[in-house]
Amino acid sequence: MISNLSIEQIDALLPRVELLVEQLSRADSDRIANQILVDGLSDLLDAHRVSLLVSHPAIEPPWTLEAVSACPRIDRNSEAALQISNLANRLLVVSKDESKTNLQSPKAFDDSAKAIVWHLPSSPQQTSIPEALLLEWIDPSQHNFAPARLKYVAGPIAQAWRMRSERMAPKKGQSKILANLTKRRWLFRSLAFCAFGLLASLPIDFYITADGYLEPKGRHSIYAPCDGYLDFISVRDGSELTQGQTIGKMQSPELDLRIEDVLGQIRSNSEKRNGFKVALNQIIVGSKTASVEQNRISSEILLADLHEENLKSKLAFLRKEESKLQLLSPIQGTVSANSFLEGLQSRPLRRGDPLFDVLDVNGPWHVVLRISDADSLLVKNAVSNGTKTVRASFESLPNRVFKIDLERCNDIIENPDNLTPFVRAYANFSQSDAELFFVNAKTKVLIPMGKRPAWYVWLRPIWETMQKYTLLWK
Repeated sequence: MISNLSIEQIDALLPRVELLVEQLSRADSDRIANQILVDGLSDLLDAHRVSLLVSHPAIEPPWTLEAVSACPRIDRNSEAALQISNLANRLLVVSKDESKTNLQSPKAFDDSAKAIVWHLPSSPQQTSIPEALLLEWIDPSQHNFAPARLKYVAGPIAQAWRMRSERMAPKKGQSKILANLTKRRWLFRSLAFCAFGLLASLPIDFYITADGYLEPKGRHSIYAPCDGYLDFISVRDGSELTQGQTIGKMQSPELDLRIEDVLGQIRSNSEKRNGFKVALNQIIVGSKTASVEQNRISSEILLADLHEENLKSKLAFLRKEESKLQLLSPIQGTVSANSFLEGLQSRPLRRGDPLFDVLDVNGPWHVVLRISDADSLLVKNAVSNGTKTVRASFESLPNRVFKIDLERCNDIIENPDNLTPFVRAYANFSQSDAELFFVNAKTKVLIPMGKRPAWYVWLRPIWETMQKYTLLWK
């Protein structure tokens, strides 16, 4: 028995239909639109369950479940999903056979099942998959009102679904174009990947970079000869010196005390020896003990003489150490100390503390390079095979590049700051070019290491890290 709707029920139903139409028009994807449709119809028609099915004639069964109300995620292999599919396939096949002219009209079948099937519309200019709805009720009273409600719901919903299909589905022939474009994209990507692989395997120039500074080869360092402090210093940074020129003088209180102690011992030993000589002259000749006493005193005098010789030797050594307190220039050159000299006279010094350097600016020059530990073996092998010509650029003259010869590489790794271990390497630099710069001018050097594949040059740190950890884990 079909029931009709009152005016009040129609007025309450139409705004809800408009809201569902608006929600369908705003859906961003097919999955969201499908769920909005089945949930909205279930609410509008008070249906127990609304299912959306799509037709795939090439497979069995031809209609498969796509969405179910109140169930955002479905398992097509579950028992409930199989029951829905079986019922839908039975009813949808019958509905298609009975009405071939207007499949979009909702039709009631199987009163015992209280179900209605509804073929959803699609635009004839579009190549879309057929879709249909299966509406089910449990309550007979709600099922009786369903045809009346569908009369007001079917038209707007069908129109909204058709418009959405026209907007979302590709036009005739467009799918073929998209397929061709997809194939072309994959072809282009494959060609681009092959071209990149070919480019990455091409050999290119491989360089190692290093920082360095310029200095004369003739460099002599002046160190504190003993513990003490500077009594005076007569030079400044940049002072010109001649060989043997007095630079300054140190005072060593400890050395002075040792000298005074030795001098005191010498005086005491001399007085003691003189006393023995006086005692020797006072011995009475002919007495019974005269010979014994003479032998004893003579022995004491001999020991005093030996002790004095030792003390004088010690004093000579200390005087020699004292003479070293006079600081002399080892070569003719220029003082290099920066601002270090200003604080030397205000603090105590330990033996071996660096004071300053004397540079022979008129002699040959070289560039001192700091080669990182990771690059040291490559550079050392390159140098061992012969002199290596490298390119240097100075920060104070960046518009010129100098070609210099890498001469030798140290065998000792230095790490003064415990952060960046490095090896020192030396490259000759012409004296005429050295006149353009100050001492310790900073430079950046490129060391050519021959040809390597481009991928190795680009990814060398990553490649060497992978090699290291791969070998560690073997």
